[in-house]
Amino acid sequence: MVWFECECGESLKKPSVQKHLQHRRCGSVTCVDCSTTFYGTDYEKHIKCVSEAQKYMGKLYKEDSASREGAKQDTWLTAVSEVLGSYQGPLRHYVDRLQQYDNIPRKQKAFENFVINSLNLKREPSTATQLWKIIEPCVRKPSENTGSTAQQSNAWKSYEEETMEVLNRNGGSLPWKLVQSHLAKRRKTTHPTEDYDQIRMNVLANIPTQFLSESSNLVSL
Repeated sequence: MVWFECECGESLKKPSVQKHLQHRRCGSVTCVDCSTTFYGTDYEKHIKCVSEAQKYMGKLYKEDSASREGAKQDTWLTAVSEVLGSYQGPLRHYVDRLQQYDNIPRKQKAFENFVINSLNLKREPSTATQLWKIIEPCVRKPSENTGSTAQQSNAWKSYEEETMEVLNRNGGSLPWKLVQSHLAKRRKTTHPTEDYDQIRMNVLANIPTQFLSESSNLVSL
């Protein structure tokens, strides 16, 4: 969990920052670990910070299990968003809403519970099962998901071009965390020696500002 120190001196967990800033009318918070200061709602993009080990060990640092889990989740989110973006069936309304979430579970039971609560399907549990059937192919190993194979075989372009390609494949708009997942996975494929956590941070820092929104978490063309 990322911790921030407000300009007023109070230490806050990330979920508490928004309410605190609104109540105290403070303008900025600083990450306790990396000492980066964020203004307004910029802190929302600061998902995870470098660990103490990574910060002090430098090149001697080795990717830990948490980093591998983050890469696994990014692979999952990338595959799911591609499948949902190409779906044109009768559940399109629910699929469009589901695409706005960046914490979609990887297990069927957890997914169905998540969808029932998030999409208000308590009276339609069978719809949750149908939605699972749409993304179930993503449970396969990444090597079996061939949808992005051609994309990953190409050389890395600029961040602007890569962002535009991701958005074009997904209806022109995605939550920033899903854009981060797409680009981080793509970057790791083309630059396998780079540290994955650093890739994720670089991706957020380099999403072109013209695609960002001041009023939502969406990145759009």
